[in-house]
Amino acid sequence: MEMFSKLLFILLTICFMVICELVTVEAVGTHLESTQETVTEKISGSIDTIAYEDDMDVGGSSTVASWKDKISESLDDDIIELNVGGEKISTLRSTLTAVPKSKLAKMFMKNHESKLNLRDNMGTVFFDYNPVQFKYLLDQLRTIKRNPEMPAYAVEFQAPNGDLKANFTAMLTDLGLN
Repeated sequence: MEMFSKLLFILLTICFMVICELVTVEAVGTHLESTQETVTEKISGSIDTIAYEDDMDVGGSSTVASWKDKISESLDDDIIELNVGGEKISTLRSTLTAVPKSKLAKMFMKNHESKLNLRDNMGTVFFDYNPVQFKYLLDQLRTIKRNPEMPAYAVEFQAPNGDLKANFTAMLTDLGLN
C-alpha cells in the first residue's frame, strides 16, 4: 500500500507540474500577443507622426536625404513599369521618389502605390504624357537622386528646347514638381 501511495504521489506531482507548465505557456502566449499588438500600435503611431510632421514642414528646410531617412521602408528600390503615352518605360522607385513631397513621389511610395487608379488594361500605371518629355524628366530625376545633399526646395527642372516647353511645364505641374 505504501508503494501505491508513493506512485500516486509521484503521479499527482507530475500532473501538477504539467498543469503549471500549461498555465505558464498560456500566460506567456497571451502576454506575447499583447506585446506584439502594443509594438504594432506604437510603430503605426510613429509612422503617422512622421508623416504628419513631414506634411507640416512647409519651410523647405528638409533635404532629400533626411526625408528619405524618415521613410526609408517605403522607398525600396524596386523596378516600376510605366505606360507613358502608350510607351512602356521602366525605372527605379527611387527615381520616381527623388523629389520628396511631390505628387509623383507620393504616388510611388510603397504605402500609397495601391491608391493609383489610372492603369492600363495590363495593370501598369498609365500617364497621358509625351514619352519623350517624360524620359527627359526621368533623366533629371536621376541626376537629383545622385545628389542627395541637394535641398528639396532648390530643385529646378529644365524644360526641353522648342515648342515642348508648355507641355513639359504642364506635366511638372500635374506631378507636383514645379
